[in-house]
Amino acid sequence: MHIYFCGIGGTGLCPLAQLCLDCGWSVSGSDSIESVNTELLKEKGVDVKIGQSDGWVEKIDSKDQIDWFIYSAGILSNHPERLWVEKNSIKQTKRDRLLNFIIEQNNLKLLAVSGTHGKTTSTAMLVWLFKQFDIPVS
Repeated sequence: MHIYFCGIGGTGLCPLAQLCLDCGWSVSGSDSIESVNTELLKEKGVDVKIGQSDGWVEKIDSKDQIDWFIYSAGILSNHPERLWVEKNSIKQTKRDRLLNFIIEQNNLKLLAVSGTHGKTTSTAMLVWLFKQFDIPVS
């Protein structure tokens, strides 16, 4: 499966792109700016384009057909990459649908921690607790 991420360098999509690599899928994407995340992905062999245009998506798709186009919340419906993907009938969603797909395909469970303050601390405490009971956690 080939997953293309529009906004691949962001804090939400970069880890998901890495998860897709771990699943053995082909990953590519674009972002408007270079970052530590885009460099990390490039080092892992991901084809990342800095600058976003419909020409880039078309080029990637011609080399390795895109199965799923994932975009970040900041990408509007009139974005050139989204317009090209829509015109070419490629599945496109935000990250939550892909995350749900990964969870279902691998028979996993998800525990989410949200809020304004204390997410990192609460998550660390939960990981510690699961490890005490030998429950696999990632």
